[in-house]
Amino acid sequence: MSNNNGQSSPSITNDEIELTAENKIKIVRAGIMEEILKRETNYVKILKFAVDKMKTDLEKCADHIEYEIDDGHVRALFGNMPDLLKLHEMLLEKLKINVESAADLTKPQSDFSIGNIVVQLKDNFQVYDIYCSNYERAEKVAANVLKMASLKKTFENWLAEIPKLETAITCSVLEFSLKEPLQQICRFSVLLKVLAVFTAPSHKDLCDVIAAYQIAHAALTSIEAGRRSSALKAAYALCDTLQKTWDDRSLCNKMGFLTKRGGSVKSWKIRWFTLRGYELKYFDEPVDEKALTTLDLRHCKSVLENDLPAKPHCFGLAFSDRVYYMYAVTAEEKSEWKNLISWKLYLLVQPAERARLALSAPATVIKSSSDLIKTSTS
Repeated sequence: MSNNNGQSSPSITNDEIELTAENKIKIVRAGIMEEILKRETNYVKILKFAVDKMKTDLEKCADHIEYEIDDGHVRALFGNMPDLLKLHEMLLEKLKINVESAADLTKPQSDFSIGNIVVQLKDNFQVYDIYCSNYERAEKVAANVLKMASLKKTFENWLAEIPKLETAITCSVLEFSLKEPLQQICRFSVLLKVLAVFTAPSHKDLCDVIAAYQIAHAALTSIEAGRRSSALKAAYALCDTLQKTWDDRSLCNKMGFLTKRGGSVKSWKIRWFTLRGYELKYFDEPVDEKALTTLDLRHCKSVLENDLPAKPHCFGLAFSDRVYYMYAVTAEEKSEWKNLISWKLYLLVQPAERARLALSAPATVIKSSSDLIKTSTS
């Protein structure tokens, strides 16, 4: 819905003016890359502890008759986890180089690529097919192994020795370590999706970031349906965590000129737009205190792709009472407005629904980054 109440626009702080639109996108993108690096570092710690410590301990126990566990149990528990560790150690090494440099806003962001790294390792991600197909068996074996009294001291030692992690452990260390690959591949796919949304169309890595998302998404489809929905729901809650961080710094606010088509009179006029929270306002001039109209994006149905022949950078916002058409001067500017508004609409959808949409929409047919956050599958 819209209202023409002429409310005063919230004052824009000096810090917000100095933080240019370009720098905001750089900061957001660097923040997503840092989150990917943090999660990957945490994940490698877990895999390394599982393979080097837990698997080794149980193999030693299996060699002694006083322990109930045998080699078959150990193989069933850890399967191809060493291959997962090898993949993610390679990935982490390459990520560190790019992500740690991306925080420097004085450097061109086109130098920093994550998508290309994942694409280069595409074939390695097939290890998730094997791991996921073995997971149900591993889970059942773990339930039996955890009942073995002879291993009680070993389990206690693991809890004391496991490295400090970003992730809280709410079950046994063994169950946690086996479940983490399922959780991480879901988190990775979500973070790559968000990275694509905040990567400019002109960025050399955009196509590869989208391809990387498709690789991660394909890997997570190997997870059994019930576990997949649960893990993906938890992963999509990350979107809200990231947004809260950005809100604290006004990083998802935007302002600038767009040319808007009138309602009853279909003439086009240049207007000054401001986007803060879910309020999109437009004014005659930047200095005006009263908005001509305030649009509440919580009532926006969808963002439309409407490149008209005479208006090549046009898009529309569909409300129940009308569609607002506007166009930018460049494709880059259009993309920023369109993706940012689409992102805000996406955050109105609950994590469980985001997970459902991700699984319902084919990840192989993506024309632009905004396609990744459509709030319908039509």
